[in-house]
Amino acid sequence: MKNLFLKTLVLFTFLTNVFMTCSKPEIETATSNKTKVLKHNYIVVNSVDNSPAEVEVSYSVFINGNAENIVKTERKTTPFIIGGEEVKVVYDSLLFVHGTTRRFHQNELKRNYTPLGADYLSIKNLSSVAIEYAVIGNQKLEFSFANEIANSSDIVNKNQIDKTKVVKYLGGANPIYKATPVLYLIKPELAPQTTVYVLKGIYAADGGVSGREAVAVPLKTPNFGEIVANTPFSVADILSLYKQEYASGNILYPEYDAYMDRGRPYNYSISQGKHYLKFYGTILPDKTLGNTGQIWFINTFKGSYALDGFQEYED
Repeated sequence: MKNLFLKTLVLFTFLTNVFMTCSKPEIETATSNKTKVLKHNYIVVNSVDNSPAEVEVSYSVFINGNAENIVKTERKTTPFIIGGEEVKVVYDSLLFVHGTTRRFHQNELKRNYTPLGADYLSIKNLSSVAIEYAVIGNQKLEFSFANEIANSSDIVNKNQIDKTKVVKYLGGANPIYKATPVLYLIKPELAPQTTVYVLKGIYAADGGVSGREAVAVPLKTPNFGEIVANTPFSVADILSLYKQEYASGNILYPEYDAYMDRGRPYNYSISQGKHYLKFYGTILPDKTLGNTGQIWFINTFKGSYALDGFQEYED
């Protein structure tokens, strides 16, 4: 099994292979300034002492029938959750060409943190007490093709599982807590309401990988991964998990592969990532948090790694 870092940075893997051949790829912008409607991630907000706090939030959303985003501004009282709406993004479609045989395509977001831009977000604390926030990924759970699983040579129990329910690598909402996306703990109605399978490495005594096992993971109320949740988690419950993560680490993981093989090289929890993103933070009284890139607010998976690419594939 490849390590997390190499598998996550698919584009960089491709370029590394190219450089090893001592040949520089041609990089073309196949189409610039294309648009697509994606969704926002969710953000939970509460005061640090659980007292009601008044907050003004402002961010861009897309309404069907409009040509562009509009700015949504609301005053809310903690605790609350925002996000999940559609938003129109602008991106370039890039083409990487190596010789005459290898072609790699990737869409790359063009970030815009100004009002009407897809990344625009302002959280203004109007109260006399500090507030805290956490970002919850809103990606769709995706599955590998059944024939891909059937043809795999290293999944030891592939004939004992439902091959249509194997979670695709980098295919699901993050972060992961005890084998379930945090998203399903606060919004269980978004869960697939079935048992899925997640691949886990089988390691030999010398540390080498001898194969993979498909592990059954329930994602159906009330069973979510290793958790029994008869009622949805509250905003305070979710924030508690993030505070624990940022205090000690190894609580919330960026995706299933990192969670299943936690403790292995490169499989860091979200607070241990080597990037500038903040999945959790506080806002002091009478202060405003303005997104300048530190808040991952668009539901692309690679955004959780501070990367702008999405929907990549190789010819």
